[in-house]
Amino acid sequence: MKKLVVLSSRFPYPLEKGDKLRLYHQIKHLSKHFEIHLICTIESDILQGVAREVTKYCASYNYFKISRSSQAMGLALNVFGRLPYQVKYFYDKKIKEELHKEISNIQPDVIYCQLARMAPYSNGLKYPLVIDYMDAFSLIMSRQQKASNRFYKRWFYKSEAKRLKRYEKLIQQFYSVKTIISEQDKSALDDVSDLHVISNGVDCEYFKSNKIEKEYDILFAGNMGYKPNILAAKFLINEVVDDIPLKVIVAGVRPAKEVMQLKYDDLTVTGWIDNMREAYDKSRIFVAPIFQGAGQQNKILQAMAMGVPCITTSQVNNAIGAIDGKEVLIADDAATFKRHIKELLNNQELTEKIIKNARKLMESKYSWETQNDKLVSLIAGIIE
Repeated sequence: MKKLVVLSSRFPYPLEKGDKLRLYHQIKHLSKHFEIHLICTIESDILQGVAREVTKYCASYNYFKISRSSQAMGLALNVFGRLPYQVKYFYDKKIKEELHKEISNIQPDVIYCQLARMAPYSNGLKYPLVIDYMDAFSLIMSRQQKASNRFYKRWFYKSEAKRLKRYEKLIQQFYSVKTIISEQDKSALDDVSDLHVISNGVDCEYFKSNKIEKEYDILFAGNMGYKPNILAAKFLINEVVDDIPLKVIVAGVRPAKEVMQLKYDDLTVTGWIDNMREAYDKSRIFVAPIFQGAGQQNKILQAMAMGVPCITTSQVNNAIGAIDGKEVLIADDAATFKRHIKELLNNQELTEKIIKNARKLMESKYSWETQNDKLVSLIAGIIE
C-alpha cells in the first residue's frame, strides 16, 4: 500500500470546525487506499480519547505544538513582510525542521497538504505534492472587509485579502494536484489553474431524522465564534424574527459575546452540543442568513439530510446547487426570509416537498464516499 503523509494545521477532531470535518472524512476514506501518516501542528494538547477517533485510520501520527511566543513574534514581524497573517500564525521554522525529519523517516509516496497556511511546511520536500485550498480564503477576507464597520478591521482584512490572493497564486507551482471545495470558490481563485472541485459530503445514515416532537420553530447552527456566523445570528434575531413570536435556537461551539447578548423573547443559545442531530430533529426550519464567508456550509448539508427545510442566501446556495423552491428556499433580504418562514410554517405541502427533495439531493450528490473517491483517483494518478 502506498504511503500518504497528511499535513494539517489542526488535529482533525473533534469536528467543530469545517476544516476538521473535511479532513477527518477524507482521512477515513483515504485510509482504505493508502497507508496514512498524519502530521499536524496544534495549539493545545490533544486528549487521548480524541486522538483515537482519528488515529485508528492512521499508520502513524505526530503533532508539533506552536508556542504562543513564536506566534506573537512572527505576527509582529509580519507587519513588514508579505506573507498572509494566517500563514505566519501557523508557521514555525523549528517545527518545519522536525517535520521534514519525520517525513524523511517515513519516505512517503505522496504528501497531501490541507490549506495554503501549511504550504511553507511542504516547501522543499522532494515528493509529489497535493494541496487542498478548501475555501477561497482571499474571498473570505475581502467580504469581511466590506462587512466591517471599524477602520482598523477594514485595513486588516483588506491587507490580508491582498496577501492571500498573491500567495494562493504563488504556491500553485509546487503542487501536482490542487483541489477546492466548490465551483464558486474555484471561480474566486481565477489565478490558480487546474483546480479540481472536491465537495464536502454528509453521512446520510448518521444524519437521519428520528422524527421526534418539535420544540423549536427556527434553528441556526455552526461555529458561533466565526464572524460570518456571528453576523448571521445577529441578522436572524434583529432583522428577521424580531417581530415574529417564534421559538429560536442558536446552536454551536464557542458562541461570541455578541451572540450571547442577543435579545429575543424565546431564544436559546446552546454552545457546544454533543449530538447536533438532536438540535436538527427538534427544529421545524433551518435558517442561515449568511452573507459573508465562502466555501460550503456543512450545516446546510446536514440539515437537508435530517429532513429540516432550509432557508438560506444565494451566496450559500451557490456552493451547493440546490433548486430554489424545490430543494431549498432562497432569501437575500429580511423581508424574503420572513415570508419564507411563514410559508413553511403554514404550508405543509411545501414543507414536505422541500424535505423530500433535499434529502434526495444529499443522497445522490453529497455522500462523502462519492466526493472522496474523486480525491483518491487524483492522488493515485500522480504516483502510479
